[in-house]
Amino acid sequence: MELILQDEKGDRMHASIDKYTIKYFRDKIYDHGLYRMKYFVIASYHSKFKYNSHKHKLIFTQNTIVTKLEDSSFHMDVFKLRTFEEVEIQHNIDENQLIGK
Repeated sequence: MELILQDEKGDRMHASIDKYTIKYFRDKIYDHGLYRMKYFVIASYHSKFKYNSHKHKLIFTQNTIVTKLEDSSFHMDVFKLRTFEEVEIQHNIDENQLIGK
């Protein structure tokens, strides 16, 4: 499972959970949720396909603890949407940016 995590400052980091570890988190992590995590691994992020420009990646382990939080003050600015015209006329598109249709 591949995730994009965002902190309270809006900084984003790629995270992954391998197929052997996913069983511990399948019923604990949902889209657009707010969580506290501890006991994970941070590694250098070198990949052909990057989901953001952060130089590190968070990796879940069997010992990672995930706790769901409720905080209405946390800014859930998940997407920076652009119009089709903005994408079409932009010549220098950052290849680390995700662009959907």
